[in-house]
Amino acid sequence: MCLCVIVTDILRDFFGRFDKISLTSLWIKVIFIILVFAFYSETALTKTSSYKHWIECGPYSDVKTCMKEYHPVCATNGHTYCNKCFLCGALKKSGGKFTIAHYGKC
Repeated sequence: MCLCVIVTDILRDFFGRFDKISLTSLWIKVIFIILVFAFYSETALTKTSSYKHWIECGPYSDVKTCMKEYHPVCATNGHTYCNKCFLCGALKKSGGKFTIAHYGKC
């Protein structure tokens, strides 16, 4: 189904029939939709750069030895780790005292 049709159906259900709605009520609903979109957009929810670079260490929890592939990761403790596996190992040893700063060398 086309996105345009879905949006039109949603707007028709939300606003009711346009010919029976008052202009003031319509503007209130439009402003409400704009505010909801602004508050719940992705940029509004992204607070820090560390959130953008959140790392999932679950796949590396049972790993005894990390592969030696070089995909450098910079941590907030100022160290560059060879890859995410080494970073997760150090993160586990530290008790979560740092996180990923960005991908690449520090």
